[in-house]
Amino acid sequence: MCGTVQPETVAQPHGSDLASLRPCHLDCCCNVWGFCGTTDEFCGPVPARQAPSAPQPVAKPGCIYNCGAGIARTGLPPSSFISIGYFEGYGISRRCDGLDIQDIDTSKYTHIHFAFATMTPEDYQVDMAPIVNQYYYFKRLNSTRRILSFGGWMFSPDKDAYRVFREGVLGANRDLMAQNIATFIMCEGLDGVDINWEYPSAPDAPAIPTSDPREAENYCLFLQKLRSTLPSDKSVSFAAPASFWYLHGSLAAKIISFVDYVVYMTYDLYDQRDFGDMWADSGCPGRKCLRSHLNATETLNALSMITKAGVPRKKIAVGVASYGQSFQMTDPQCTGPTCTHTGNASGSTPGRCTNTTGYISNAEIRDILENNPTARKFSDGEKADVLVYNGDQWVSFMDSDTKARRTNMYRAMNFLGTADWAISLDDLGVFHDNDDDDEGSDDLGLGRFPDLVFEVKDEEIKKKDRAPSLPNEQQKETAPPLAIAATAMWPMDNWGGEMSLYSGGTLPELSVAEKEAAEAEEAAWHAEMSRKQKWFEENFDPAAVDPVDFTPLFDEGELTHKVKFRCEEGAWYSTIQCSLRCQGGLCTETYDGKVVCSSCNATTDEQPYKREEFRDAFADSSMSDWKVYSGQFDVSAAGLSAEAAAEGEAIVYSHKMADFTFEADLTFPSAGAGGDAGLVFRATHPDSYGAGSYYAGLNPSSGELFLSRMPDNVQLASAKMATQARGTIHIKVQAVNETISVYVGDASTAHLVQKDATFESGFNGVRVQNSSATFTNVEMIPVVRQRGILDNCSSFYRAVAGDTCQAIADKHDSISLAQLHSWNPALQHDCSGLKTDYFYCVAREDNFRLLTKYNSDCSGAVHKEVALSGNEGRCIDTGCAVASLDIAGGGDCPSGQVQISYWEQPGCAGRWFGYGYTSRDTCSALWTNGWKFGSLHLRCADPHL
Repeated sequence: MCGTVQPETVAQPHGSDLASLRPCHLDCCCNVWGFCGTTDEFCGPVPARQAPSAPQPVAKPGCIYNCGAGIARTGLPPSSFISIGYFEGYGISRRCDGLDIQDIDTSKYTHIHFAFATMTPEDYQVDMAPIVNQYYYFKRLNSTRRILSFGGWMFSPDKDAYRVFREGVLGANRDLMAQNIATFIMCEGLDGVDINWEYPSAPDAPAIPTSDPREAENYCLFLQKLRSTLPSDKSVSFAAPASFWYLHGSLAAKIISFVDYVVYMTYDLYDQRDFGDMWADSGCPGRKCLRSHLNATETLNALSMITKAGVPRKKIAVGVASYGQSFQMTDPQCTGPTCTHTGNASGSTPGRCTNTTGYISNAEIRDILENNPTARKFSDGEKADVLVYNGDQWVSFMDSDTKARRTNMYRAMNFLGTADWAISLDDLGVFHDNDDDDEGSDDLGLGRFPDLVFEVKDEEIKKKDRAPSLPNEQQKETAPPLAIAATAMWPMDNWGGEMSLYSGGTLPELSVAEKEAAEAEEAAWHAEMSRKQKWFEENFDPAAVDPVDFTPLFDEGELTHKVKFRCEEGAWYSTIQCSLRCQGGLCTETYDGKVVCSSCNATTDEQPYKREEFRDAFADSSMSDWKVYSGQFDVSAAGLSAEAAAEGEAIVYSHKMADFTFEADLTFPSAGAGGDAGLVFRATHPDSYGAGSYYAGLNPSSGELFLSRMPDNVQLASAKMATQARGTIHIKVQAVNETISVYVGDASTAHLVQKDATFESGFNGVRVQNSSATFTNVEMIPVVRQRGILDNCSSFYRAVAGDTCQAIADKHDSISLAQLHSWNPALQHDCSGLKTDYFYCVAREDNFRLLTKYNSDCSGAVHKEVALSGNEGRCIDTGCAVASLDIAGGGDCPSGQVQISYWEQPGCAGRWFGYGYTSRDTCSALWTNGWKFGSLHLRCADPHL
């Protein structure tokens, strides 16, 4: 209630301004009956020449305070326009279209909000478990501000987690939660924090107790504490709903006075949760009409609401979307504004990758438009887009042109910027995309449609009566009258089109008084931030912000400072967690993207060591990452040079690895030089010279390549090179589990392969014995491999950007495409499982022979004898219908089984149908009689599957 009709209102002296008495929450419109709101029922003006005190019609009463839908002019424009991209740290686990944050083109975004971190109950520690894999790469982004976002819709109202925010903002918990978040941001070197609590003081969160109305005030105090705990160069922001129902409990105007900006969620204006809600679905008799979650009129009404509440435009990042809200139409033939959907028990088709009813990514929408012949795309007349496909599937969304127009509209209206949920839902934001958003467009941001015309009326902007004109009707189909239910979205459409739409021009200048007031406000803000920064510098306590028990993720090392960690065989973790926390164990990925630790130590109390990639070309003539344990080493831009000595060894002391590839360029002073030099690896401890390690060395005089176990110098394997070592030689070691492979030059086949389990992990470096040598281009890369690869794989290949399965097979002359697939089942038959930076098996060790014969009754002559060398598998052509297969003389397959992959065409080419297993010396029916396969591929079955 508002105004004079609010209960317990005290009579005011004669001459008082009764219209402003007892104003509404958010300072929104108050009508003559004392009701608050933002729509026509509350904000419509009193008819001309009629006093507000005159009797008003009950159906449409007039507004008496803060009337109209204009967007308030609040202060100076922002110093720069920002572009925020939310990235779902968990999105990589989708069945498809799971974008890696490394593929995002960060030049398109000033800020990346990484979603979502959470907090643990009771002690309010930062919990990164669901997103730690992608966080590893997020933390290494440059040229953009890295903001960690906490909370989210899934976490905030979760029955097991809702108390974290509700209780975390109370009393002493408030200081603890703010301190823990600040500690994490500071110690991890991030640029800021974003809090996404959905929503404080919300009275209707599903399946959890009703919230306390005081939550909003406590939330405000928490954010104030968080802001004061962080220095001013670390930003603090929060997300706010674009709904009066939820926004009025957020105290946004109060909070904005001490945080840096607000992300205004104008991309969630309507969804299936609003089914049957008369307030969310105003103007729809059945409370289930199809509505766009991105409608421009409703968006601008929401912007009017938050600016009238006192939030300045220069602190509002307006939401845009990279996803669609999908519904099933009740009547596919309906063509009016009251067309309905089937309700919250939705019949909408889940996206093939997001796999969620009612929610579909822009990438999936683009795929439907390109490949579904029933798909039709429309503009709804309100700067949003609609997709209709399969007859009854209706999706509201925002394509790249619409997003560009909205972005430039918000820029022209002096808002701070945009916030896109979520850039991980649209592959147009990745490197090497070929979008042409800028073609045919000027600074108005109208994309391919520059002729949309608006005219200015102060800050209210009125659309011309004619329909928007398009330069090329083939480029975009405009919906015929009432053909799409989104054409009438909001009762405000009855206001004669008076709405703050983008004009394509400039906004009116502020008056002198307004400008002076805005400049004073700006100066006060900077003074306050300077005061807080000075206070922070004077009172900053490193012990409070970087406690001894804090465990930095990745950069400072893993498992530091007496951190206890228990890892059981087969426990599930994400890729990076596993590879960091399994001391000496191997981490392998399963088919669904999860990762299993094969072995871990129970606890660790060692110093922090990095397990990330390491490279050193010595361009800076520095040895800061190296420690010399014997001999004399000098560094220059030419490399790390070891002087001739009986023994000389230098180790990269800050990186500890278990499974890896380690390579370097090695130059001897002359081809006939005596002694040897090479790579030392898996050294057991960096502080103890002579500790156990392996040494892969090369003698330039004899051309001998050898692998030895130190410190006893026990030779494990050796090979004679074809010629003497001359000039610069490339040497590479690959160590995975107990298999060690050594390569020289650019060979794709190892010159030495040896199994030895003495040392499982350690430190890597370089070594000389009775020789001098120069090392450069040193590179160490931890191995992350996918599941299904047998332990007897003798050589791995690291996939690079642009690789295909066929390209990998072509790079290795000794293998076929079929062998690559059968040794690496996670690749899938269509190579969809191939991942950049993962390692794949490209050579095997064991030998065995197979005799095969084919007939439905297991009789008949032997079809072919197959000899397998190196367990690489063999492809045999059948050219016949196969109902059963007899494996004879199965050799030493570890499980006594043979895996048979079957192919459509001869030579293991074409489509791969799948695989089956059969035991040695037994007849097994594998396929329905009569199926024809051109070829079969045979190898030992994986005993671990």
